[in-house]
Amino acid sequence: MLLEDAVTVLSISVLYYQYFDHTNVYYLDSRLQSITGLYYLMAFLTPISIILAPKAEYLQKRLKVFRPGSGSSLVLATSLGSNVLLSQYLLSKGVLQAWQYEIVAIMALLSFFVIAILAYITFMPKSFTIAEVVLISQGSSMFIFDVFISAMRMVYENEFFLNCIKSERHELTVVFQMLILWVVGIGVVLSPILMGLTSRSPASIMNNNYWSAAFYIGLTVFTFGLYLPVFTMLLRSNPIMWLLDFITLNSARIALICYWIFLVLIALYIVIWRNLYGSSSKIPAILIRKYFHVLVILIYFPGIYFDYRATYLASSVALALFLLAEFLRIFHIRPFGPWIHDHLQIFIDTRDSGIVILTHIYLLVGCALPLWLCQSTSVLNVTDNVALMYAGVMSLGIGDTFASLVGITIGKRRWPGNNRTLEGTAGSVLSMLLLYYLLWHIGGEKFIKFGGNWQTIILAFIITSLTEALTTQIDNLILPLVLYIHCTSKCLP
Repeated sequence: MLLEDAVTVLSISVLYYQYFDHTNVYYLDSRLQSITGLYYLMAFLTPISIILAPKAEYLQKRLKVFRPGSGSSLVLATSLGSNVLLSQYLLSKGVLQAWQYEIVAIMALLSFFVIAILAYITFMPKSFTIAEVVLISQGSSMFIFDVFISAMRMVYENEFFLNCIKSERHELTVVFQMLILWVVGIGVVLSPILMGLTSRSPASIMNNNYWSAAFYIGLTVFTFGLYLPVFTMLLRSNPIMWLLDFITLNSARIALICYWIFLVLIALYIVIWRNLYGSSSKIPAILIRKYFHVLVILIYFPGIYFDYRATYLASSVALALFLLAEFLRIFHIRPFGPWIHDHLQIFIDTRDSGIVILTHIYLLVGCALPLWLCQSTSVLNVTDNVALMYAGVMSLGIGDTFASLVGITIGKRRWPGNNRTLEGTAGSVLSMLLLYYLLWHIGGEKFIKFGGNWQTIILAFIITSLTEALTTQIDNLILPLVLYIHCTSKCLP
């Protein structure tokens, strides 16, 4: 616990030093001068979380809705969330342009944040630690706020308050938001059917097929009767025709998508094989799970390099399908729900103790989140920095995978309090450094250095690897944010 506290303090100290070192943030743009006050206000979230951290384990035991985890990670989660909010959302998108509206945005974000926390712990108990639910709720509140502002701007175009807000969004951002809202809408609109599926009365169990049929009928009516018309209005184009035009833009994009489909089919074969022969296989389960980290490398490295916009869209679609698959699995919606449940069981670990299996979703989100953030960034000098888009796959596909492989094969010295090894941590740092060095030489200008100096890169890799070794949180979610934020802190103009 002491080591985790030390790494958390180190990470936060470096993070804030790098931000405060850029005093020219005051002169970025006239519309951003007022935001600096909000930055210092957001910084107070970290000391508040430090005060609350010792109470985290007490709350976990008393409330019985959280998965066990250390309190010190709450500090890291809050710091990461506050810095993402500032640097990647408020500054880059210009949500606030007049100081008198800062308090409005703060109150709105806090309201969405509280609602998100209550929703997660009510409907998905014991699926998160306190730190994870804080971080996820921060992301959800920013997402809801952004969707709300964009929708209000479209409805009330001439309102003075909305004229002070930059609400134009790239087409890919609109598509991403609408895909997530589609899944959320399914849960809300079809909730009566889902409640019927969760009933455990004998009659309801016998009529599960009827409830499943009702779900698919409701899904079809909701999608084509309500969702697609709204999607068309926000996208200002027919979504189906837009998608076809996007996919067939050029032959290279078509070839890349076919390559991805081939990899997905191989992954499905591995899942089925593991489920059929897992008990007799001598391959450790952790190595089977790391195969999917290798799969991430094979998908994201060529995807981001050759066509990061297509990778952005593919990641958005995959996330929506993963969330829909969880609906089918949790509620045992036939015929797919029971099959998905059976084939995922062999891949879960002790951290998937709630009703929701999140490890594979975290892996996807962790790899795609830096790409999503880079695509929506306009003020920070990272839009054309392809290397930053690799922060997720670098930390998970390379660092985390090599940490496990090195630890299993030659690891002897273990970190106090867990099974991870010092050799594995060193392997994580060296593998990320080596790969980045190779990519930088091969990719040329596409791989401009994080923050413009190697010191930032090395320090970011070290802190990310230490976090991987010592954190009690799901590293698929935490590590990409740690690496991304430590790198972008040096990208301010």
